[in-house]
Amino acid sequence: MHLYLALLFFTTALGAVTAPGPGSSTLSPPACPRALPQDPQTVATLVHKYSQVVGNYSDALASSFLAEGFTDVSDSINALAGLPLGTVTFPSKQAFMASQESQPKIPLVVTGTHAVTHDTVVIRYTQTFGAANLPVAGISILEFGHDQHKNAWMIPNVGRELASIRHEALEPCGEHVTSASGFDLLCSYSWKEKTRGGETGRSEPPQIYVPGEAPALVLHELPCVARNTRTIHFRDANVARMPSYPFEPMFQSMSVMNPKASFDHVDLVINRNSLTHLLRFANGTGQKSFRLDLAMVHNTLIVTPVWEKITEARRHRNNLGREFEDLFVRRRPDMHDSSTHHRAIRYDLGSLSCAVLLEIDASLDDFDELKRSRSHKHWRFMSKPRSLSHQKLSEEGLPRTDAETCFHMNSKFTRVDVIYYGTSFRAFEMEHQDGLQRLVSLIKQLKQFAISATDQSCIVMYDRAVRPLALRVFEHEKAPRPPLPEDLRSQFWTEAGAER
Repeated sequence: MHLYLALLFFTTALGAVTAPGPGSSTLSPPACPRALPQDPQTVATLVHKYSQVVGNYSDALASSFLAEGFTDVSDSINALAGLPLGTVTFPSKQAFMASQESQPKIPLVVTGTHAVTHDTVVIRYTQTFGAANLPVAGISILEFGHDQHKNAWMIPNVGRELASIRHEALEPCGEHVTSASGFDLLCSYSWKEKTRGGETGRSEPPQIYVPGEAPALVLHELPCVARNTRTIHFRDANVARMPSYPFEPMFQSMSVMNPKASFDHVDLVINRNSLTHLLRFANGTGQKSFRLDLAMVHNTLIVTPVWEKITEARRHRNNLGREFEDLFVRRRPDMHDSSTHHRAIRYDLGSLSCAVLLEIDASLDDFDELKRSRSHKHWRFMSKPRSLSHQKLSEEGLPRTDAETCFHMNSKFTRVDVIYYGTSFRAFEMEHQDGLQRLVSLIKQLKQFAISATDQSCIVMYDRAVRPLALRVFEHEKAPRPPLPEDLRSQFWTEAGAER
């Protein structure tokens, strides 16, 4: 039996002060490090975001753009409420959000930017109120500063909010979700490490080996000591190396290995990490904020991940997961300069036909023989998990075919368990059928949102800092590029070139 392994290891937003009506706004966050007058693009962006928070309000936008020390002085509201001029109208970010949430959305049009200092912008604007559509003009004084909102990376190019999906509102699809039909291999590839060469010293363009091959697991004698390395690891090599088209390597490798494949009847293209995020949300167990960019190509929804940080630093001095991978795998001599290995498979998720891209850490030959062998001390080969329950599988996301867990003291690895999860799929599916069916319903909803959105593309965000917890769907502020180059869309979809 040949196993492909996943190695398991145990052990600046800008805040804007806003004023809903004529008057001034005050806030004293740290000044922007670069004077605003010298950065007109930043000024334009901040003013636009202000107009969105006031005129096209959503909790997600307000949570991301308003500083934690936010206050608002609106003399127009104070006058209507009988309060002394200069009184703080909204003493906190939360008070402002509660008020805005209860008001109808009234678009705000910025008619001019009249003064800019190192941290302050004065604007004129108009809004139209009431059944008579009476125009009202106002002045706002906006102060900006850097806020350390940890999820600010999710906000670029976010436009109008289209919908909000609560976990509790998801209904099971009513179709039995099972892996009984198996899967088809679409392609495989391995990234080639970049090297500097020649007199120019220029880096090579991104390259892949097709077909790729996962590195082999090395059964080192234990205990074994890991060395700290300076190797740069990517959370997602495809996004890191091909940020414009992260799925292009998959389709380029398919043009070699499976050139006649048709995606006309494929419902979803996604990577395993993104699918896991959606499954956790469907199960009500989402612990991490995430953003996914959705786009339609013909009848296929393509889900592209957006990352806060694409490079991976060690999270703790005792977290040696990447060092373990470097130590316990060996690459083929003719692929010695390869790095991450990826495979794309197609399988059915209920009534959905899905193409899923996976990263494979290592492979292992002769699992059954090794399981019977006693020659590898401190290595255990198990055909079903002993220490990881089905609940753990659910927390991890979609079940893995197999995985390897290691145990260590400081930098010394003392035991390694190689676990074959294939026998656990059926039990996992039965136990988590409700969550899997909710996942199918969620994907179908997201596909419909993408179809209906401008340019058939939209943004999905799950922000743990925003209550109530929900999956929020937004239009793009500016039209994004298609998820794949035109030549690949034309090759794998019928009339794809004329569609976008």
